[in-house]
Amino acid sequence: PWTRVPTGANGVVALQHGLGANLFSGWAIGDLAVRGDGSAVCVSLTLAGAVKEAMVGGRVLPVGWPFQLQLSPGTHPLYVRVEAQGAAQFQVQVSSCKRLAKVQLLDMAFDDWNKGHELPDLLGGRLLGDRIFLRVANGRRGWLHDVRLEVEGGPLVAPHRPEGGLSLAQGQMVALSALLRLMPGTESVPRSACPLRVVLRVTAHDLEPLTKTV
Repeated sequence: PWTRVPTGANGVVALQHGLGANLFSGWAIGDLAVRGDGSAVCVSLTLAGAVKEAMVGGRVLPVGWPFQLQLSPGTHPLYVRVEAQGAAQFQVQVSSCKRLAKVQLLDMAFDDWNKGHELPDLLGGRLLGDRIFLRVANGRRGWLHDVRLEVEGGPLVAPHRPEGGLSLAQGQMVALSALLRLMPGTESVPRSACPLRVVLRVTAHDLEPLTKTV
């Protein structure tokens, strides 16, 4: 059965599940109210705590770092799947998007699953994943179209350029992803090349390419 749970201070929601230290898994559904004069509003959402996944406005939200998206004024259902042993609580922080002066590439989050694990692990010289992520914020006036994350090729890393790009509204921030693979014939990364350096390039219509080495 569904139970109405109030939101505490600073957007903290504590679920009383009665399972003690046993594993609890369930959904919480809330209403996200967006105020405005009719046009879309840029909203920044940050979720933390025992959150496995979350969605609003048809978008999947990351956990542990701010995510900006455009929402129309009104009420939008917010779906949060919670999984925890013992206390099951999570936090939802909502604020207006920060105004930026330009397109920005945000800092990577290393080895912290609460902030977003953006680099695939390297174990025994082998990549334990084939995706790499980079967060981009559009601080320009108006939309930014055909935004893509590219991987520049190197002696060990294969180049990659996605076929389609995204469109970012003014003030919006998203995590772009690209394929990260070793060059054909390269089975592993030698110890002398660790840590593996990858050069990422963000391109968009009417934007000088931005690069970041990670």
